[in-house]
Amino acid sequence: ASTKQLRDMANLVGFTVYDEYYERGTTDFYSTLTKVLSKNPDAIDTGVMLEVPPILKQINELGFKGYKIGAWYGPTGPQGVVDAIGKAPVEGYLTYMAISDYDGPTATEPEKKFATAFKAKFGAYPVTFYAENGYLLQKNVIAPGIVKAGTLDNDVLINTFQDMVWDTLVPGVQGRFYESVWGIKREITLPIAMAVTRDGKAVVLARTQSALMYDLYPNYPKPVLN
Repeated sequence: ASTKQLRDMANLVGFTVYDEYYERGTTDFYSTLTKVLSKNPDAIDTGVMLEVPPILKQINELGFKGYKIGAWYGPTGPQGVVDAIGKAPVEGYLTYMAISDYDGPTATEPEKKFATAFKAKFGAYPVTFYAENGYLLQKNVIAPGIVKAGTLDNDVLINTFQDMVWDTLVPGVQGRFYESVWGIKREITLPIAMAVTRDGKAVVLARTQSALMYDLYPNYPKPVLN
């Protein structure tokens, strides 16, 4: 489904999408990537899976000089990928992800406070996506939602959760369940960052609210519910 949506969106702006499938857990992508490179692509989307490090490493070895894009680095953040395959394959990797530059100019004071406490306890900075969807959603959505509903009945909980709004790590930006794609409130929207890897570190280019594609592009094809 995500590949079809990517193709539909690309067609709207005049791009052509070529895709190749592989088995989850694959480590040798040379044959697949050779097919992809034969199409002379301007960019390669690595996807979001654990296979991102070997894909980045192997397209670098095959001499690809175009754009490398993806969705996130996984639970380790960029440093884990750099540690695994080195800086060169990850250089210029453009991602949209919920990860903060905790030491950089875009970091807010609440983020710095949260990250400092997290690092003191766990020995590393948090990847914001996992912090938001783990600890903060339990604290700010699930627990209060159960209390507000006053029951563990599934239907009552669903109706309660979908109307909740909660604070995120970005001051002034709230999380909520988004409804314009499916017609029901089932998608969580959180602040995300557009970042590029430079010298082994994620450099945040911009921050925005996620799940707004259908507001920005009202003609973008919507999924069909079966």
